[in-house]
Amino acid sequence: MVWLTELRTSHAHFISVYFEAKIMLRLAILFLILGLVAAVLGFGGIAGASFAIAKTLVWVFLAIFLIFLVLGLVAARRVT
Repeated sequence: MVWLTELRTSHAHFISVYFEAKIMLRLAILFLILGLVAAVLGFGGIAGASFAIAKTLVWVFLAIFLIFLVLGLVAARRVT
């Protein structure tokens, strides 16, 4: 029964991290759109800052995704 409790805790943590990553990806898209609009309107400084923030958020999202992909594959091999 101990492993079942650990599984529930692990599953709840995975869900919370999933939603955090989803929010991070949405923020990256938002900053990308903001940067594009600012660039079209001629606000170079704001556009550059928005693109930098979007690029950073995308890399952080990809890093979290790859970490959890590897962890999921390792956990799947242990179960089977």
